[in-house]
Amino acid sequence: MERLNEFWLFKHNNRIYEGFTRIFVTEKVHPFYEKFWPAGHTIGWVESFILQLYHFLLAVKKGEEFKPNFYDGAVVNAIMDAVYESMKEKKWIKVKEVL
Repeated sequence: MERLNEFWLFKHNNRIYEGFTRIFVTEKVHPFYEKFWPAGHTIGWVESFILQLYHFLLAVKKGEEFKPNFYDGAVVNAIMDAVYESMKEKKWIKVKEVL
């Protein structure tokens, strides 16, 4: 939550432009920025949750599946469990399959 007004995109399918690109979301080209503050101001914790809620309600309205869902959360937890076990055992641990 340190740098809410930017994210990093990694492209690997084009040798000329391969690598990380920093994208600022506090510019007018960002699709939701006009709903918040004037240019130059940062997006904070509250705004990020407003956008999450917006996308959730939009999915409900359209009858579409919202992502991430509970299955996605279960997969993340299975990965985290394997990481913790790997740290404890000091060896590679296979991630358990999530039903």
